[in-house]
This record gives sequence, C-alpha cells and structure tokens, in this order.
Amino acid sequence: MKNVFQECFPGVKKEHSLEVQELRARLAKTIRELRRVSREAKRDELTGLRKTRNFAYWCVKAIRKHREKREQAETAGAEKQRKNNSYFIVSIDMDGLKSANDTPAPHGGYDVGDRIIAMLSNTVRVEIRRDDLFMRRHGDRADEFVLFFSGATLENVERSLVRIRDKFEATAEKRFPELYNLIGISFSYGIREIFPEDGEDAIRAKLKDADYFMKRRKRERKADRRVSFL
Repeated sequence: MKNVFQECFPGVKKEHSLEVQELRARLAKTIRELRRVSREAKRDELTGLRKTRNFAYWCVKAIRKHREKREQAETAGAEKQRKNNSYFIVSIDMDGLKSANDTPAPHGGYDVGDRIIAMLSNTVRVEIRRDDLFMRRHGDRADEFVLFFSGATLENVERSLVRIRDKFEATAEKRFPELYNLIGISFSYGIREIFPEDGEDAIRAKLKDADYFMKRRKRERKADRRVSFL
C-alpha cells in the first residue's frame, strides 16, 4: 500500500494528519473491493468455475507448465510421463437441461436446472486431476463446459468421461427421479487432441472441432433415446 499511497499523495507523509490516514484506509478498501470484483468477473457465480473467455490461453499455459515439470522430473518418473504426454480438449453439453428448466415445479424449473448444473460441476471437479482445466461457458451457451486434460492418453480421457457421466447420471437419478425418468439427465461430449506447438488460434479452431463432434454425438444419443421409448 505504501507505493500506491505515495503515487496518490506525492510529498505527503501519512502520519501528518488523521484525514490522510482515513483516505489511506478508504483507498485500501477500494483496492480490495476492485480486486474482489475482478476475481468474481472471471468466475462463474453458480459453479465457481473460471469462465472460458481465455480458455486457449490457459491451455497453452498448462501445457508449458506440464512440459517444464516433465523436464525437471527424474529419469524414472520421466519415462512414465512420456507414455502419457498428449493433451486433449473436451466440449461438453448437458442433455435434458432445457427440458428440466421447462418442466413445472416442483419436479423442474430453473432452480432445479441450476442445481443440475452445479451437480455436474461438482462431479467433474472431484474426478479430474490438479493439472487439468475445467471451465463453464457463458451467455447463451451456459449449459456447456470445456475440459483440458494434461499429459493423458485418448483411452484415459474416454474412460474418465464415461466414469464422470455414469456418476453424474446416478446422482441425477437419485436426486431427481421423476425428472430423470421423464427426460433423462446426462451430457454429451466431443474430444480433440492438441499439441505443444499449438498456439491459441489453433486451440480455438480445434475447440470448434470438439464442438462439432459433441453435437454429432448429442444427436446420436437423442435418436437412441427416442428408439428406446418406442
């Protein structure tokens, strides 16, 4: 705070007057509030997840961090890491959320929809690793999420996503049985591999590919569900 105070009040010694000390306290409070607002603007209020405005940037940063850790690892550990040295981004879209929002209370409604979103967020965060990234999209895509898996294999990523979906569906069925049986609550996903040399533009383009695969899988799952009701 000393440097900030001196910039705001050059040549004034803060101990000279009570008024200046009060100004210093108000300035400190304002700075804390601005920092809090800045943090909240970057986080989703419902889930606490980081928003996706700079997803590609965070992927590049996470890849760099993973590679630095690998280079610093001992020979025995590095050999193991080389076997899981790929990176993947995942686009996730919730299945049944719109129908849940449109279903009348008490079985549905937007409050229930928010609880389902939070439930998926909690399920994913428990299952992913510390070096992975998980963010929620915003605006008209707020029922979608993105994932980054660091130092993984495609098989491991697929296995993780299936495990997450199984746990999410089981929890949804337990907490919202009528809604689950009526519309089904789940999610669809699309996966795309990215590489250490990919920059932010390349990662954004590949995220669009992941979106495409996710939407295709979503249509397939929707068709399968219709068949199951026949």
